[in-house]
Amino acid sequence: DGVELVQMAAQGGATATWQAMCHSEGQFIYNLFRRQLAVFIPTFDPTTQIEADVFMQRSFYLKDLIMSPAALSVLIPLSPPGLNFTRFWVSDVRVSWVNLLSLDQNPIVLEIDSIKAKAAELPAGSPG
Repeated sequence: DGVELVQMAAQGGATATWQAMCHSEGQFIYNLFRRQLAVFIPTFDPTTQIEADVFMQRSFYLKDLIMSPAALSVLIPLSPPGLNFTRFWVSDVRVSWVNLLSLDQNPIVLEIDSIKAKAAELPAGSPG
Protein backbone atom coordinates (compact mmCIF):
# COMPACT_ATOMS: atom_id res chain seq x y z
CA ASP A 1 0.00 0.00 0.00
CA GLY A 2 1.51 3.34 -1.09
CA VAL A 3 0.23 5.27 1.94
CA GLU A 4 1.85 2.79 4.33
CA LEU A 5 5.11 3.10 2.38
CA VAL A 6 5.11 6.90 2.72
CA GLN A 7 4.23 6.78 6.42
CA MET A 8 6.93 4.23 7.23
CA ALA A 9 9.55 6.13 5.20
CA ALA A 10 8.70 9.39 6.98
CA GLN A 11 8.92 7.79 10.43
CA GLY A 12 12.30 6.14 10.22
CA GLY A 13 14.16 7.19 7.10
CA ALA A 14 16.10 4.68 5.04
CA THR A 15 15.59 1.68 7.32
CA ALA A 16 11.84 2.19 7.34
CA THR A 17 11.87 2.60 3.56
CA TRP A 18 13.69 -0.72 3.22
CA GLN A 19 11.20 -2.37 5.59
CA ALA A 20 8.26 -0.94 3.66
CA MET A 21 9.72 -2.24 0.42
CA CYS A 22 10.15 -5.70 1.98
CA HIS A 23 6.39 -5.90 2.35
CA SER A 24 5.63 -5.06 -1.27
CA GLU A 25 6.37 -6.18 -4.80
CA GLY A 26 9.76 -4.51 -4.36
CA GLN A 27 10.93 -7.46 -2.28
CA PHE A 28 10.23 -9.82 -5.18
CA ILE A 29 12.13 -7.57 -7.61
CA TYR A 30 15.03 -7.21 -5.16
CA ASN A 31 15.21 -11.00 -4.78
CA LEU A 32 15.46 -11.36 -8.57
CA PHE A 33 18.69 -9.34 -8.52
CA ARG A 34 20.06 -10.20 -5.06
CA ARG A 35 22.72 -12.69 -6.28
CA GLN A 36 23.92 -10.34 -9.01
CA LEU A 37 24.13 -7.50 -6.50
CA ALA A 38 26.30 -9.68 -4.24
CA VAL A 39 28.77 -10.32 -7.09
CA PHE A 40 28.84 -6.89 -8.73
CA ILE A 41 28.28 -4.71 -5.64
CA PRO A 42 29.81 -6.65 -2.74
CA THR A 43 29.44 -3.72 -0.31
CA PHE A 44 25.72 -3.23 -1.12
CA ASP A 45 23.60 -2.44 1.94
CA PRO A 46 19.87 -2.50 1.17
CA THR A 47 18.97 -0.57 4.33
CA THR A 48 20.95 2.48 3.18
CA GLN A 49 21.19 2.10 -0.60
CA ILE A 50 17.58 1.39 -1.57
CA GLU A 51 15.18 4.29 -1.70
CA ALA A 52 11.52 3.74 -2.45
CA ASP A 53 9.84 5.99 -4.99
CA VAL A 54 6.88 7.27 -3.00
CA PHE A 55 5.22 8.80 -6.05
CA MET A 56 5.44 5.75 -8.30
CA GLN A 57 4.61 2.66 -6.26
CA ARG A 58 6.20 0.09 -8.55
CA SER A 59 9.63 1.63 -8.47
CA PHE A 60 12.70 2.04 -6.26
CA TYR A 61 16.17 3.52 -6.54
CA LEU A 62 19.54 1.93 -5.88
CA LYS A 63 21.86 4.71 -4.67
CA ASP A 64 25.62 5.29 -4.67
CA LEU A 65 26.77 1.92 -6.02
CA ILE A 66 30.46 1.08 -5.86
CA MET A 67 30.70 -1.78 -8.32
CA SER A 68 33.32 -4.53 -8.40
CA PRO A 69 35.78 -3.35 -11.08
CA ALA A 70 37.16 -6.88 -11.55
CA ALA A 71 33.70 -8.37 -12.21
CA LEU A 72 32.78 -5.57 -14.59
CA SER A 73 36.10 -5.81 -16.48
CA VAL A 74 35.26 -9.43 -17.26
CA LEU A 75 31.59 -8.85 -18.01
CA ILE A 76 31.73 -5.57 -19.93
CA PRO A 77 34.68 -5.32 -22.32
CA LEU A 78 34.31 -1.56 -22.88
CA SER A 79 37.91 -0.59 -22.32
CA PRO A 80 40.55 -1.07 -25.04
CA PRO A 81 42.68 -4.24 -24.92
CA GLY A 82 45.18 -4.15 -22.07
CA LEU A 83 43.10 -1.82 -19.91
CA ASN A 84 40.96 -2.97 -17.02
CA PHE A 85 38.57 -1.12 -14.76
CA THR A 86 40.14 -0.04 -11.49
CA ARG A 87 37.08 1.84 -10.23
CA PHE A 88 33.42 1.70 -11.29
CA TRP A 89 30.73 3.83 -9.62
CA VAL A 90 27.03 4.28 -10.47
CA SER A 91 25.15 7.16 -8.87
CA ASP A 92 21.52 6.05 -9.12
CA VAL A 93 19.62 3.22 -10.77
CA ARG A 94 15.85 3.40 -10.96
CA VAL A 95 14.21 -0.02 -11.07
CA SER A 96 10.58 0.05 -12.19
CA TRP A 97 7.94 -2.37 -13.40
CA VAL A 98 4.32 -2.29 -14.54
CA ASN A 99 3.00 -5.67 -13.43
CA LEU A 100 4.86 -8.69 -12.10
CA LEU A 101 2.41 -11.00 -13.86
CA SER A 102 3.16 -9.54 -17.29
CA LEU A 103 6.97 -9.30 -17.33
CA ASP A 104 6.95 -10.94 -20.77
CA GLN A 105 5.03 -7.92 -22.13
CA ASN A 106 6.17 -5.23 -19.69
CA PRO A 107 9.77 -5.97 -18.67
CA ILE A 108 11.57 -4.57 -15.64
CA VAL A 109 13.17 -1.25 -16.60
CA LEU A 110 16.57 -0.15 -15.27
CA GLU A 111 17.37 3.54 -15.75
CA ILE A 112 20.94 4.50 -14.91
CA ASP A 113 21.60 8.12 -13.97
CA SER A 114 25.38 8.32 -14.31
CA ILE A 115 28.44 6.10 -14.34
CA LYS A 116 32.03 6.99 -13.54
CA ALA A 117 34.76 4.50 -14.29
CA LYS A 118 38.56 4.47 -14.31
CA ALA A 119 40.66 2.08 -16.36
CA ALA A 120 44.40 1.44 -16.31
CA GLU A 121 47.04 -1.00 -17.52
CA LEU A 122 46.69 -2.91 -14.26
CA PRO A 123 45.04 -6.18 -13.29
CA ALA A 124 41.25 -5.79 -13.04
CA GLY A 125 40.18 -4.34 -9.71
CA SER A 126 43.63 -3.00 -8.77
CA PRO A 127 43.65 0.36 -7.01
CA GLY A 128 44.27 2.88 -9.71
